[in-house]
Amino acid sequence: MNKKLLLGIGLLALIVFLGANFGQYLTLDNAKAQQKALAEIIDSHFALAALSYFFAYVAITAFSIPGAAVVTLLGAALFGFWTSLLLVSFASTIGATLAFLSS
Repeated sequence: MNKKLLLGIGLLALIVFLGANFGQYLTLDNAKAQQKALAEIIDSHFALAALSYFFAYVAITAFSIPGAAVVTLLGAALFGFWTSLLLVSFASTIGATLAFLSS
């Protein structure tokens, strides 16, 4: 079997597994409930939080995982408009470039 086909099947299986088991956590309601705790963590470790959000957004975009709109709104709620705009703009561009290159 082709290596790319095996990789694609493996990634599809991973996405289905994650979506079935952890999809309830990628909702706007859950994000609102956790916003205060996340804001405290972000205030104390801003650079680490911004880098984590950035690389997670790149991965979500590169692998075309559903939920990018929720993650974008979450970033704006946690980091503020301008910081989120900067992070999302570059992360989505890099992720889309990686998705294009992988196809």
